[in-house]
Amino acid sequence: MRYGWLLIPLVVVACAKGEQAQEGAAAESMALTDAEVAGTWTGVGMPAGSDSVAMRWTEVCGNGSCVGTVEGMTDTSRATYTINGDSVIGTSTPYANSMVGGAMVTDSWVVRPVGDSITGTGLIRLADMPDSVLMRYQIKGSRNPGM
Repeated sequence: MRYGWLLIPLVVVACAKGEQAQEGAAAESMALTDAEVAGTWTGVGMPAGSDSVAMRWTEVCGNGSCVGTVEGMTDTSRATYTINGDSVIGTSTPYANSMVGGAMVTDSWVVRPVGDSITGTGLIRLADMPDSVLMRYQIKGSRNPGM
């Protein structure tokens, strides 16, 4: 029994590895699928740090791409997205945005769908100046099953 204390580290390591395996399995089960992202989503965008609605938007997404419109504007944006765990990361191709005088911009966003709700953040940059940031915004929205 003099060497029984040597078993304690082995038991602790074995338990820790078991907990890590359970956490890894839980993280994998929380990963989104494209079926959970696909569909028509509508919502609002607010300047970062504000609760004032700056725009109302609609995005139709599926198979790694989205087509978006903003209420009251004729601009259409096209974006590609990737799923990373429980989040969706999207970047648009350049498009003319009438909110900034028709300048060509790109839109990048990270959102987290939970059921039929979505929240996240994004930013709009000048297309020819990728280091520029014209606007940072927050996103809130929901899936529209009937659309």
